[in-house]
Amino acid sequence: MSETETLTAARTPIVYFIDDSATMREVIKIAFRREELEVITCHDAGSAIDLMEHNAPDVVISDVIMPGRDGYEVCQHIRQHPGLSKTPVILMSGVVNKAVAERAFAVHANELIRKPFQPQDLIARVRHLLE
Repeated sequence: MSETETLTAARTPIVYFIDDSATMREVIKIAFRREELEVITCHDAGSAIDLMEHNAPDVVISDVIMPGRDGYEVCQHIRQHPGLSKTPVILMSGVVNKAVAERAFAVHANELIRKPFQPQDLIARVRHLLE
């Protein structure tokens, strides 16, 4: 198999988008539709973590504030999981202040973005983390 064929045969990167807002999940599905990425949307951290056990992500985007487990816990789970620990994580928050930034840094998130954001900016960040 030539190098070109190998690249063509490579699997589509999987992006998890975790947010309790149905509107945000729909906006992201629409925004990523034209990208060569598989987007798995989850309404809470627990269901996302369960899915990750069977379908490992290439990038995870998680809201910080959600009912039950929050985005920090998602990031901690990923960092402590032997098979997922190198997975890039983007945390999103409506409020980005020193406390939020310090906590994101403490759980080793790759990026922290303020909501609302432009979907194209998020796509660019995901592409950068996939490189």
